[in-house]
Amino acid sequence: SALLRAAEHEALALGRTVLTLRTRRGCEAERLYQAHGWSCAGVIPQDSLRPDGVRCDGAIYVKQLLR
Repeated sequence: SALLRAAEHEALALGRTVLTLRTRRGCEAERLYQAHGWSCAGVIPQDSLRPDGVRCDGAIYVKQLLR
């Protein structure tokens, strides 16, 4: 949570208003991103690996920052 807030704060300081993140579909990061107002912009089938080496879908998250 602190890292997301710091990234958003730094992005605004640099004049950025749109951020994107990528993660594995169904992992803990998705719940964290959603809890902080990020939206899933799309899913990429079978583009990620779990720690056990199994392929899974990836997810792209986006957040529009307000100035």
